[in-house]
Amino acid sequence: MPLLDPQVLIRSTATAAAHAHTGGPLKIELARTEAQQSFTWQPDLDAHLLIGAHPGAGGTTALCTAVLGWTATGGTAWLIDPYHRRLEGLRDWPNVDAVAGQGEKDAAAALLTALHAAMQRRYLDLLEGTVQHEDLTPILLAIDEFTDFTGWCEQARATQTHQLLDEVLRKGRGARIHLAVRTTSCRRQDLGGQQVGAFGQRVWIGPASELDSLVLWSTPHAAELGSPVRGRAIVSDAHGGLGTAQIVWTPDPSDQQLSVEDQQQLQALRPTVRHR
Repeated sequence: MPLLDPQVLIRSTATAAAHAHTGGPLKIELARTEAQQSFTWQPDLDAHLLIGAHPGAGGTTALCTAVLGWTATGGTAWLIDPYHRRLEGLRDWPNVDAVAGQGEKDAAAALLTALHAAMQRRYLDLLEGTVQHEDLTPILLAIDEFTDFTGWCEQARATQTHQLLDEVLRKGRGARIHLAVRTTSCRRQDLGGQQVGAFGQRVWIGPASELDSLVLWSTPHAAELGSPVRGRAIVSDAHGGLGTAQIVWTPDPSDQQLSVEDQQQLQALRPTVRHR
């Protein structure tokens, strides 16, 4: 299937918020083809999102699109951005409740600890019947870049990091807690020991090696779909089939030189349900 010209900007929309407001399942658009076929992340089905990308390929753009799609639905987001990429610029965005930015190593480890504690509290509340699952506000922890984060935790001597991550990946969905991470390597040793299979939705942006393909989708053939075009992604559809599409783009709210169109796009994504 032909793809959009890479020079044509594919802008994200408030699709996720529209689904939420109509009572439908949460769907966050990640990529789109020339024929307007959308590839989405559905957290109720695939609890966690893994975005693999070589530096400069568009991985941070994809992660920011996921975060803004998430907050548009009324969900809250906690962000970890070790080296001041775009996530740190979302500090003042509605429903972004916490940000650990450049140099804030202890804060990053503390965020993960707090997220794990929130998960435990939610399970206790559900067990005691004081809250219903659907009444819980969804929480997203987004990390850019994942190997930087795990390296930070090692420097901060946060020895429980891997254990906490493992438990959140395994049990988070039941408490409406989800992860979205960007990484430049999907090998287990670079993911803090976490299994790639814990991430139900997986995306690779840019050229892919057979090893990348094997790790992500258990087949070397997905590598044939890789492209050097910036923002061109290999992504799976709702039926598990693989395809290629262009990552949709979202403006940076902290950019001081936003165009009128950028401002209109962000206004469409601004949450109507706010938690702060």
